[in-house]
Amino acid sequence: AVAVALLLTPGKAHITSLSRKDPNEYLTEADTQSLVTALWNSQPYRPDGIVNVKDVQADDPVLGEIMDYPWEGPKQNLYGRRFGELIIHTSGSGMGKSTVLRELVHYDIYAGNKPGLMFLEENATQTVQSLISLELNKPVRRILASRAVNVARKRCGKKPIKFDINDNLTDKEYASALAKLRETGLSLYDHFGSVDGAELIQKMEYMVKALGCRVIYLDHISIVISGLDSGNERKDIDILMTNLRSFVERTQCRVEAVC
Repeated sequence: AVAVALLLTPGKAHITSLSRKDPNEYLTEADTQSLVTALWNSQPYRPDGIVNVKDVQADDPVLGEIMDYPWEGPKQNLYGRRFGELIIHTSGSGMGKSTVLRELVHYDIYAGNKPGLMFLEENATQTVQSLISLELNKPVRRILASRAVNVARKRCGKKPIKFDINDNLTDKEYASALAKLRETGLSLYDHFGSVDGAELIQKMEYMVKALGCRVIYLDHISIVISGLDSGNERKDIDILMTNLRSFVERTQCRVEAVC
């Protein structure tokens, strides 16, 4: 019906919906009046996406639920964070994009925004330890790394290195912070390296619809397409961004991604 409607002058085609198999069944059941009514009630064909302003849901002047930022600057300049948005964080290498995302994750955990994490540059254990660092306000991963280096040096009969770091992390506070984080029910994608774009969005959809995540953090987009061998990275990124934007609109979640 739609294929035929597209051949006709716009506004001339009407499409009806029958409650019986076909017009003949109306006749054999002596129900011709219902057939005539169905034909007269046929709706004009209108392509998907074309709507009348009276059908747009805008009766409530409130913009919807707004999430706050943990910092004063963005609060003033960006007027909060909204669901149904795709936000891209970009800057030079090593300038703190991932750190910003982790700060937002830590804030969202306790603000009730239920984040889902897809940090493709590290495994899930490293992500959890980074969040413990924020919980304790201590460089947990650096402290643990410095200890591991000196343990290895001791095995080789070498003197320990004095790192420029305050090693004041106790086993008790680490365990306490880990237990507190586990109680939040935080969802993470335990995967390292490149992943197919379609598979990635499938995992994100599961996080939103099955696990109830409201904000997805993706770090970072470049890794998603790094494993492809199409020879056209720009086109691959464009396709992924289009699919991500469609996903956000479809699910009305918020995606914060690094590129």
